[in-house]
Parts: sequence; structure tokens; C-alpha cells
Amino acid sequence: MKTNRQKRKTILSGEMLAEISSRLPPPTKANRLFWRIFIVFVVVAISAIFSITTISTKQMGFLWIGPALGLMLGLLLGYVTNWVFARSYPLVFTTRGITAGPFINELWEDIENYRLNKIEGLERHTISKIGIGTTMTLFNKGLWQRTIGKSGSVFPIQGYFFDEQQQADIRRIFQEHGITEKV
Repeated sequence: MKTNRQKRKTILSGEMLAEISSRLPPPTKANRLFWRIFIVFVVVAISAIFSITTISTKQMGFLWIGPALGLMLGLLLGYVTNWVFARSYPLVFTTRGITAGPFINELWEDIENYRLNKIEGLERHTISKIGIGTTMTLFNKGLWQRTIGKSGSVFPIQGYFFDEQQQADIRRIFQEHGITEKV
């Protein structure tokens, strides 16, 4: 089983077939710095509040829970912000697979089928019209669907939408690799 980093290297070593940029603007350096400082502040505040309340109730056995909760929350917030920052990567189709940053990496042999979805109205993930259009859902082999979350496909969340020409190119690329479109 390859890690995401190994899959990404393998995919990017192939010949590029198509590249699609995210419609969402990439985060600025100031935005990244703000979120990192905010995460540190939240983690320290929660750890301190929990530790202070446990010390005041004289339950010294629970003193370790505050830092542990702070650490878990920090890891969770760090993962979420990295997921948001991943939208600065383009969606790349190569002869080896599909990649869109550090979290979305699928080799052709791992993909069972795909679907192009029209997102509009209340289905969109943004307030603006940036989140309206045709996007993609990948269905990989196996039980765990890595590109489908609780809110649906990760591609509209990351801002990957396709015009008519790109849709035709995507259909052709999938067809060349023997992957069918799910209806």
C-alpha cells in the first residue's frame, strides 16, 4: 500500500494529460499565518482552561486530559486548515493517475468509475456563484471512498469545476484508461 506522498510522486512522474485550476482563490501568506496562530491560541486556551478547572476541583488525576485534548484539537484543526490550503494545487490528470495536492491522489488502477455532477442551487459549497457548475465524483475500488466525504465529493469543496471542453477531455481521458462513467 502506497502512502499519499508516494502516490503523488508516482502520478506526477507520468506525462501530463490535463491540468485544471481551482476556482477558489488560494490562501495568502497572511491568511495562513493567521490560521496557524489561531490554532496555537485555541489549543493553548483549551489546555489551560481544562487544566485550571481540574486543579481547582482537586482532581489531580485528570490533569493530563487538558493537554491531551488540546493536542488532539490542534491536530484536527491543523488537518482541516491544510485541507483548506490544498486548494492552491491544480487538479492534474497524468498517464499514471489523478492528483490534486497532498490529499487527493488516485492511480488509474485504483479508480472503479466516475461521475460528472452538475452543482447548482442549495447543493453548492460556497455562498457565491463560484461553487456552481459541473464537477466530478471519483469512485475508487474497495470499501473506503477516499474522495467522497460526508458532504459529498471533495472536488466541488476544493473548487474544481469544468467547462464543456474540459468535460470532453476528462471523458476521453477516462475512456482511454478503461474507466466508465457512472450514471
